Amino acid sequence: MLNLATTAQKEEALTACRDSVIGTRIACLIEAYGFDKDYFTLWIQTYDNTVTALLSCFFGSYTLLTFDGADQAELRDFLAMNGCQSLMCSPDFCREAGIKNFTEKNAYVFCDSADENAAQDLDESQYKALYTLISERIPGSFGSSKEDYLSWLSDFTYRKKRGLSRAKGMSSDGVLFACVMTSAEAKSAAIISGVACHAHFRGGGYGGKVVLSAVSELQRENKKVYVIALNDSACGFYEHIGFRLKEKICFIEGI
Repeated sequence: MLNLATTAQKEEALTACRDSVIGTRIACLIEAYGFDKDYFTLWIQTYDNTVTALLSCFFGSYTLLTFDGADQAELRDFLAMNGCQSLMCSPDFCREAGIKNFTEKNAYVFCDSADENAAQDLDESQYKALYTLISERIPGSFGSSKEDYLSWLSDFTYRKKRGLSRAKGMSSDGVLFACVMTSAEAKSAAIISGVACHAHFRGGGYGGKVVLSAVSELQRENKKVYVIALNDSACGFYEHIGFRLKEKICFIEGI
């Protein structure tokens, strides 16, 4: 049975999110927004007092974490009934629920020990440059309007103040040319994203340096570090610098 989560179920939900890329995203949302915001909602599906699925919705974007015994039909019907436009989930859910329009991506976990500090923490004066560099190097990652930027900035700074997001970069003559950020952080893990390097600096190893700088910092905080590769080239890059395949992740546009 799928029901709205309550504050009393917070620790149970966070425990269920451990050791999972998808779970890290949900845990970040729980720790950042709690259960009293109208733009974030969490549902818990249980069977015989055991959690079988967690489903979150943040500004209309859904994230689904399923376990053994999950009622796939209930979850799919719920998503369809609520007009789900985007969903992050596992390939197993897609196959078992009969969903065909999904795209699989490789999710990696860092398995080595990083010792790199070439990149510096970015402050608020550099966030616009960060947003612009990521937008230019990773098409479709962010919206192009001023409203899109302000919405991202509000959410990013809100989470950063709570230790649930960060950004690092490298600059030359005051111009940011390489960057990395975390799209989600929880107490035990983080998801790295927004890895970008200006075209003129490609091939110099700067992308690896900024990523490993972030990894090194996160490891000192005893956090597992995950990343989701967007394409085959990214897979090779992450594998080369020490990441190993953890699981497959699916992104769906509309159910």
